[in-house]
Amino acid sequence: MSKGYLLESDVENLALNTLKTVGYKVFKSPTSSGPNPIIDAARDNDHTSAILFDNLNKALRRLNPGYDEEIYNDAFRQISRLADNPDMMINNHYFHKLLIEGIKVRTTLNGENHTDTLYPIDFEKFDANEFIATNQFTFAGKRERRPDATLFINGIPVVTFEFKDAGNIHVGIESGYQQLQTYKSDISDYMKYNEILITSDGINARAGSLTAGFDRFMRWRAPKNSESEDELELVTMIKFMLRPKDLLNIIENFIIFETDGDKTIKIFAAYHQYYMVNKAIKAANKAIKSPDDKRIGVVWHTTGSGKSLSMVFFTSIAARKLNNPTFVVINDRNDLDDQLFDTFAAAHEYLRQNPEHVESGDELRSTLKKQAGGIVFSTIQKFSPDFNSGETRMPVLSKRNDIIVIADEAHRSQYGLKPKFTSNGLRY
Repeated sequence: MSKGYLLESDVENLALNTLKTVGYKVFKSPTSSGPNPIIDAARDNDHTSAILFDNLNKALRRLNPGYDEEIYNDAFRQISRLADNPDMMINNHYFHKLLIEGIKVRTTLNGENHTDTLYPIDFEKFDANEFIATNQFTFAGKRERRPDATLFINGIPVVTFEFKDAGNIHVGIESGYQQLQTYKSDISDYMKYNEILITSDGINARAGSLTAGFDRFMRWRAPKNSESEDELELVTMIKFMLRPKDLLNIIENFIIFETDGDKTIKIFAAYHQYYMVNKAIKAANKAIKSPDDKRIGVVWHTTGSGKSLSMVFFTSIAARKLNNPTFVVINDRNDLDDQLFDTFAAAHEYLRQNPEHVESGDELRSTLKKQAGGIVFSTIQKFSPDFNSGETRMPVLSKRNDIIVIADEAHRSQYGLKPKFTSNGLRY
């Protein structure tokens, strides 16, 4: 199969075959006009259902043992109905919260209200989940549509592919993107469960969120020095983004929703943010535990690479995975400090806490006396001695080992350079 002559059917088979090698159960459709009969049977041959009933019901019981039948049934109803809102993105946002925070089932026991939380996905043990790939999944919405391939986790359709013929110069991956936009209108009850959209002709592959424009659909590269660096982009994307363990990591940790009340935006990380943040989390964990070396590392970003979101991703994951440390975010310019604070504030739901902005050195000192948690923003100028009280050097503000300092935009103040007076004025 030559790179120059990939037909759409070739691309579809390439995707399904590669998905099988990374751990998916693959159910290929026997025809080009309908889904696999096993997949149809799992949803009672109901083409208005996006969920595989049997698979989700079994997963809820397997991952959350010991509950009464009515609790399982209530949890299933919640995830199958979602927010029941005409706005697909409100439904999608609500669905994502159910995945991450669990499904809350309220019951009354001996006259007292009680809440149980059931999880449709086990993010800690990826092999406790069921990963299925299928093609031509027929869904009847405003119109009947058949996305080229769908990935299910525990019966829930979280990834949608649209494939194109690499040999057709008139129909490229942007046409696949446009087809995905059509699905949002025609089969919104299927798309409201989506976490990642992918358009590919095999040679090229781009992934994005439900709200991303085509310019924000990005390729996924293999890790540095990987033996897979020269493979087709679709193969690389499946091997390094859609492997079950990586897909769960992305869904749990690298997706952010932002809303202004009228519009919902969904963002997920680019490959360089994903690799960098995962590496930084490991380094931070080591630094917190080490009695000697407290250095996590330095990250160099190019303009437009999304460093602010990288910091948001890192902070949220570290807060949840590293026992809620305190974060001190330092800048040396007020305008950049404000911009970064606004980015963190907009992601407060994802961070699960609101950042604080200290306005003075005294406030900084009192804030760092807290025992745990918090995201504190400060300019580096506030880390200065209180000369009025007789200090000649900056005192140690805390001896805790779980304070993580993030120095953003490390300008001259971070390089140890000192200002000097010259005949032309103050220079660095």
